[in-house]
Amino acid sequence: MKNKLYLILTAFVVLMCSCNSTSSRIDYLPCQVNEDEDWGFVNAKGEVFCRDAFTNQPSEVRDGIFFVKEGQAYSMYQFDEKKPKLLLEDIVDFGCITNGLVPICKNDSRIEIVDTEGSTKFVLDKIDDKEVISCAPAFEYGYLNICILDDEGEKQYGIIDESGNIVISPKYQKFQILGSNLFYVESEEDEEESQFFIDKAEKKQTQWKNGLDIKIGRAS
Repeated sequence: MKNKLYLILTAFVVLMCSCNSTSSRIDYLPCQVNEDEDWGFVNAKGEVFCRDAFTNQPSEVRDGIFFVKEGQAYSMYQFDEKKPKLLLEDIVDFGCITNGLVPICKNDSRIEIVDTEGSTKFVLDKIDDKEVISCAPAFEYGYLNICILDDEGEKQYGIIDESGNIVISPKYQKFQILGSNLFYVESEEDEEESQFFIDKAEKKQTQWKNGLDIKIGRAS
């Protein structure tokens, strides 16, 4: 038991250190006290809660929220040291809590942004009569990267804010959020250059490229 908890606590420290400035805090990590037991949670002090409560391994607890697979879908819970509160069921995919918001998706439904109470803040509706087919797993610097398909079936990226307002319409082949007012994009429509930096007014920020050998990748 000591070895198992030691490994969990080591992972806890690594996860805490790897979070960027826009990530939510990690409150607890999933753990098994014994191999033949079900899952509970452990904090940074090695204290175990909800021991043997879940058959499947839950996610880490972020901002008091965690997800666990139950049946063929996932459920969203609000953490409690004695008995977690079930908030939502029948979730097929979910992201990461950031600033109290997390993207989720249910069967045959549009992507929803919900808060830590499980309430829907807004839904990713159509943009220019085109469905939002995917989004980033979490908000970064107050923005969420979203994706639609254009008339030729090509992916186009843009961003919305934490209220669901479109900040930059999805029209770029690649889009990476670098800060609160700095983005890296790629566009096939620009006649001068295909890769450049912009601000939220979509004004080019060419000074960021001077003297730098920049290679930026985007996770698929």
